Amino acid sequence: MQFNFSHRRQIFSSIYSMIRKRQLISLLVVKLILQALPMAGPFVFMILVDYVLIKGQLTYFKWVVTGYLLIYIVDSTFQAVHLQQTNKLINGFTFQLKHKIWKNILRLPADDEESGRVGELKNTMESDVDELKTYFNTQFIDYYIQWLLSIVYCVVLLCINYKLAIFSYLMIPLSFWMTKWLGKSMYSTSERYRKIWGGYEEWLSNSIQGWKEIKALNNERKQLATFTRFWGDLSVLFFRRQMYWFGNRSFISFKDFFVTRMNLYFLGGLLIMDGDLTIGSLILFMKYYEVFFGGIQKINSSDMDFSNLLPSLRRTLNLAVIPSAQPKGHKIRSFERITFESVYFSYRGSSRYVLEDINFQLRKNEYVALVGKSGSGKSTFINMLLGQYQPLKGNISINGIDYKNLDIQCLQKLFGVVIQDSLLFNMSIKDNFYIVKPNATIEEMWRVCKQSGIEEYIRAQPNGLDTIIGEKGVKLSGGQRQRIAIARTLLLDSSILVFDESTSQLDHETEKMILNTLEKLAAYKTVIVIAHRHSSIQAAHRIVTFDNGRIVKDVFRISRIT
Repeated sequence: MQFNFSHRRQIFSSIYSMIRKRQLISLLVVKLILQALPMAGPFVFMILVDYVLIKGQLTYFKWVVTGYLLIYIVDSTFQAVHLQQTNKLINGFTFQLKHKIWKNILRLPADDEESGRVGELKNTMESDVDELKTYFNTQFIDYYIQWLLSIVYCVVLLCINYKLAIFSYLMIPLSFWMTKWLGKSMYSTSERYRKIWGGYEEWLSNSIQGWKEIKALNNERKQLATFTRFWGDLSVLFFRRQMYWFGNRSFISFKDFFVTRMNLYFLGGLLIMDGDLTIGSLILFMKYYEVFFGGIQKINSSDMDFSNLLPSLRRTLNLAVIPSAQPKGHKIRSFERITFESVYFSYRGSSRYVLEDINFQLRKNEYVALVGKSGSGKSTFINMLLGQYQPLKGNISINGIDYKNLDIQCLQKLFGVVIQDSLLFNMSIKDNFYIVKPNATIEEMWRVCKQSGIEEYIRAQPNGLDTIIGEKGVKLSGGQRQRIAIARTLLLDSSILVFDESTSQLDHETEKMILNTLEKLAAYKTVIVIAHRHSSIQAAHRIVTFDNGRIVKDVFRISRIT
């Protein structure tokens, strides 16, 4: 019990700010009325038995009919109000929760997003939020109302006949002990189930996206074996969870029907024979006892369900209430220089430096080429330039202001980035442009399409800019995807343009045209190119060479190489 109450308090404190207080109070009042209403039914039934059926006082019959009619009208009215209030409160709470989670997912540090958490984050956003919604409706509100009503019924039973009441209470502690014992096993099983399910979601997403590679590598059998392994583990854990729940429910039912209730009727019969109790009072007691014990059953079931939900609830709230990784600070609208001073960096869980003793200064309107073999640190350097990684040692500053003191969103607006495998969405070319610039004009789109060498292809399509390009641009060739990605970045009109092997899949003529465009842009923008091709760096004003995480050469070129 202490386990559940303490964790329920922690969860409530986490979600309190997302709850509309007036709606919550209104819903609590309506629920209390609906939960208390069943107390009236047995009382009316007792009058029917003792006064109408046994004593023959038919004048009471009209009050019995009136009582049942009023109960029906009040119950129907408040059920409708309850449905309306619940939907308003739950939907508002769910929106606030999903908004916070999505906002925090977008703000996660890059190394968190790259650490294999895609399936887990997707599962949290979809399934776990629904679990918290269920908790809010059935565990948070109903749970405490059941406790309050159980206390009220406990007092009422004592007032009807204290001897029967005390006897009926003897078995209740055993119910809670059984629930607590099974609940611990339920929690650990649910935690394992949730982790395996997150791994399955991630594997499934990757497999569907990489179906071409699976077929090309003749890997279908291995993928089928992986699917079977996942579902074998999940099925075992699901069965185990169901058995814990069934065991708790069976124990309570056996104790209630075959132990407590039979003995209560036997003891009640003895009290009626001694004149301490009437038949109507015994029926009233048993009716209230059924409601009382039904409330105890609901509390026990809620505790079991809570143990099952707790892993999902913790994960959801951890993601909903994490502090922003992007501190609010100085807003940067333009830049003159970006400076790296003795910067060291290594990835989480690794002791090896990926970047080591980096000293570098990027100036406005430079055209810089970064070269070096794969794994030399070029892409990591770019990620740090974008503010996605923080140095372990040293510092990075823009216009003399440390990155740590910046509004990181304003910093990132300075950059337009094209990576080697840029993500395109399964929508039209126009809509892919609107993603980066919602207010872009058609003229602007055609201008950047011309600069990136994709204009001719798009104009040749029957639907032009409205052409659907498929998931990740699957309907396009590699070069066409890169050119659309480049056009999309040019549309941003950012101060600093970063191209990470973005011309690697282009033919010579298209590459030459784009490089000429970059050279023109370098007259009023800063351009950074990561490249292996010699052709990609011919127009650069400066060539920076990386090797094993260090800058080993930084050459300023006086004139363009021809």
